[in-house]
Amino acid sequence: MGKIYSWDENPFQDFLLILVMSGADISNKNLEVDIYVRFLTILEYFSENKRYDEYLDFEIKKNDIRFKVIPKNILTALWLSGISPQNFENVLNSNKFRTDNGEYRFNEKTKRLTYKIIETK
Repeated sequence: MGKIYSWDENPFQDFLLILVMSGADISNKNLEVDIYVRFLTILEYFSENKRYDEYLDFEIKKNDIRFKVIPKNILTALWLSGISPQNFENVLNSNKFRTDNGEYRFNEKTKRLTYKIIETK
């Protein structure tokens, strides 16, 4: 089940929404560098670990009138979801990230991030 979009919760989504609402084709290769640089700027503002540029990797595809942002690793998937883990290497090596009540996993084949609630006792 999806979630209703809320403004100002995820700066990556907000930025892309502004571009799309202004009529930009965010899958256009001419915008690729601009989007990448803006994402790096967002990460620089919100992240304490300054090695994010080594791991930010995604592509944007267009299907009819829909856009799909495809992360190529778990860190990018988490960032684009508004989550910023501290220990990059552990997250990349395990392809999972635990929170207080759940675990995110990234499927490298499908490029999908899933979340599973972990019951605490």
